[in-house]
Amino acid sequence: MVQEAFAEELDVAQGVVSAWERGEYAPAAENYVNLAKLAAKNGLGLKAVWFLEQAGVGGELLAATSLLARESRSRRDAAYSQALIEAQALYPNDALAQHRAATRSAERALRKRKQ
Repeated sequence: MVQEAFAEELDVAQGVVSAWERGEYAPAAENYVNLAKLAAKNGLGLKAVWFLEQAGVGGELLAATSLLARESRSRRDAAYSQALIEAQALYPNDALAQHRAATRSAERALRKRKQ
């Protein structure tokens, strides 16, 4: 997704997205929540949880609403890291495809672990 479309999706100016990418400043809590919504909408549940954590959404609320949030951060990170290794082999030149595949695979692994 290009910056312009990404900014439009989040209802912010393109320059704001550019400043985030350059590390000039971090998104406000409201923007982290919108980023979480966008991530969830695109099947990036682990990233959505991370954005909500950055927004300051309490762990209790996350735990009540998300299977992934019930997992410890280290378990989520470990599942994602392992899945990313596999995704990099499948999609060697496509970082977005790697991330999406790793996120889905990690979510499946965590769900299986809960059953």
